[in-house]
Amino acid sequence: MPLQFSAQLGCWERYLQRKYQNPLFLDQQRQITQRAVDEARARDEAERHQFYQSFQSLLEDVAQLHAR
Repeated sequence: MPLQFSAQLGCWERYLQRKYQNPLFLDQQRQITQRAVDEARARDEAERHQFYQSFQSLLEDVAQLHAR
């Protein structure tokens, strides 16, 4: 059964997609399961959420700066 990848991949899910059915990674193909794809997707989402929080905090800090 083919693996189900997202329409918009994050870096970790994209990394697995590159390795999936790639002859250069034959020794690692058995490790690529739907569960691994789902975990990579969750990791991408967690990193995206962390980035957005950090960026929002930065924007709030910039908004509080005073002009000279």
